[in-house]
Amino acid sequence: MTTRIAVLLVLVLVFLPGCALLEAPTPAPQTGPFPYHSLAEAPAPLRRVVMLPLDAESCPAPHRLLVERSLQRAIAARNLFEILPVDERDVADTHIVSTRSTGTYHTDDLILLSRRFGAEGVLHGVITQFQAYPQVVIGLRLTLLDCRNGRVPWATDILLDASNRVIEQDVHNYYDTRLRDQGSLMDYEQVLISPRYFADYGADRVSGTLAKALLPRNEIEASNTRR
Repeated sequence: MTTRIAVLLVLVLVFLPGCALLEAPTPAPQTGPFPYHSLAEAPAPLRRVVMLPLDAESCPAPHRLLVERSLQRAIAARNLFEILPVDERDVADTHIVSTRSTGTYHTDDLILLSRRFGAEGVLHGVITQFQAYPQVVIGLRLTLLDCRNGRVPWATDILLDASNRVIEQDVHNYYDTRLRDQGSLMDYEQVLISPRYFADYGADRVSGTLAKALLPRNEIEASNTRR
């Protein structure tokens, strides 16, 4: 009996580590949390787009910058257009300053701003909600104005809550398909608890909807592959 128990213990010690290495399958990506507006047909390509500083209803300045930079990197990685971030000093002498506090903009002001920087479009938005802990929460409302014709080829209004089960599954997919091949040592749960990594996740998904709105269907996959 003692020998049999010893053999069983050895088998447990041998096979248990292998069982622990078994990983859950990659969930399918979730599109539900990322609604967006787009035109019926993809617009003519934009060469350069000015990105205004994000307004923030309830977000400390360091976290506002964190979200801004995540968006800038993710959009630039899509190779949709040249993105030109501007800061407060660049718009200090424009009428746009008087309306930014409410998150509203006059189309004519944005068109004048785009001409100053030789751009065809302006991207602006508001961080509608931000929470760093106990669960990361990021709310974003973004609009892209095509200053050649005054139309809006893309806009989105999202709320990402790391405690939401659907978001958790999508973060798992993001980690497995975007970060694992880059040699990342963290697991997807760390994305859920880190404001920085969660902002990168949200920016990746948001930029994906931007690509869908701006690119013809046969070019969307190519945009994803280049990243």
